Amino acid sequence: MTGFQDHAFSLTREYAAPPLRVFDAWADPQAKGRWFAASGPGRGAIFDWRMEFRPGGREEGRIETPFGPVTYHGVYHLTERPQRILHTYEMRMDGRLFSTSLTSIDFAERERGCRMTYAERLVHVDAPETIDMRRAGCAEMLDRLGDLLVTA
Repeated sequence: MTGFQDHAFSLTREYAAPPLRVFDAWADPQAKGRWFAASGPGRGAIFDWRMEFRPGGREEGRIETPFGPVTYHGVYHLTERPQRILHTYEMRMDGRLFSTSLTSIDFAERERGCRMTYAERLVHVDAPETIDMRRAGCAEMLDRLGDLLVTA
């Protein structure tokens, strides 16, 4: 056991889409399913996913990761369309908690679209991943969101 590891990071993306469209890509379960998890063997497959996008609503399911299947349980605390989202989530492997997070997502109108800032504060608990892995995974996720916004 390594104990608690407390981390924080933020990522900013500029998308050539209005804030409403970017926000809705988070809010719509079908849209989010196309960019939220990576694809490919051993990573990203989503199972039994449920999402209720509203304050107090839950988001949960299983995700295939390089470490094996992970259960994801989240709660939306604030959903102000199209400005911001506040969300907490935890991840478990084999029933054991390995991280819990608080995320904020801000959407700001820009001349050519939207500047979105994703901030996450998390605590790893004897985690199979590092903060660099989580940050890289989130960066890839936001890049996939950008790809979806271009093709949609």
